[in-house]
Amino acid sequence: SGEETGTGDGPEGDDNGDETGTVDGPEGDDNGDETGTANEPEEENDKVPNIHKMVEESTATQQVLAGAVFTVNLTIGLPDDIQDYGSFIITDVLDSRLNFEGTWDTVGINKEVLHFSQNGRTLTWSVDDFAALAGVDEFVINFQASINDTAGDADISNTAKIEFVDGTGNIGVKTSNTVSVASVTGSITLRKVDADTNAPLQGAVFVLKLGEETIGTKSTDAGGEITWTGLGVGTYTIEETEAPDGYRKLTAPIEVTLTNGNADASIVVPNRQSDWELPVTGGIGTVGYTVTGSVLMLIGILMYRRKRRA
Repeated sequence: SGEETGTGDGPEGDDNGDETGTVDGPEGDDNGDETGTANEPEEENDKVPNIHKMVEESTATQQVLAGAVFTVNLTIGLPDDIQDYGSFIITDVLDSRLNFEGTWDTVGINKEVLHFSQNGRTLTWSVDDFAALAGVDEFVINFQASINDTAGDADISNTAKIEFVDGTGNIGVKTSNTVSVASVTGSITLRKVDADTNAPLQGAVFVLKLGEETIGTKSTDAGGEITWTGLGVGTYTIEETEAPDGYRKLTAPIEVTLTNGNADASIVVPNRQSDWELPVTGGIGTVGYTVTGSVLMLIGILMYRRKRRA
């Protein structure tokens, strides 16, 4: 019938025959039962290096305010025979709109195992001590970067890579997934209102500064508003240089801090009319106070003299 059942080095039969057999299979049990499956080769070290990239421990696009510092995470998967490798170099080339902040660390290994170098925007970590990596499955490199003021509003994407020579002399390259940061700019909106009626006040002039740098000077519109846009991370000061008619200028600057979590700030500045605060020393409004004080002092002196004579 063409059917053949047997055991041995391999099943044989005609082209139409069904075959069941064991090929170098496992020995049978005490009951004489045998199950035939081809032996799988001994597991070889087929694990190769790999690299996975994240920003702030996420592969999702991260919105980052210009000037703000963020963390890049490089997870490096190691082969079982890493101790036998001849070369292992991790490279991350930063986009021209990004700056390296000069700090990095590792998780899973001592950072002294790696040699770090920087050439412009090219960051390189090479393994100095392969023996120290024996038995390590993976480690993480974390480094800090920021978006510089050339970025504007844009998505910035890049990858990292591993270049290696394994224990048998094979040369290989592994490239990471692509990650992106979305460069965003911040804004500050100021609204000037009457403290009693909440009516908008037009014509107040404010200057915005970042440190000693003047960002811009603007006047409140009919809605009592000013908006500065295109701003980066930092603590800004807002000074009123001219008050609306009938109102006094603020006596102290306002501070506003922009961060990744507070990229767009809004403030309301209530203002009372010109008698809402004491006049500034040396201003014209001090005349009345000076005269009144002088009269009171003179009266006090006259009363003292009369009392002594009595």
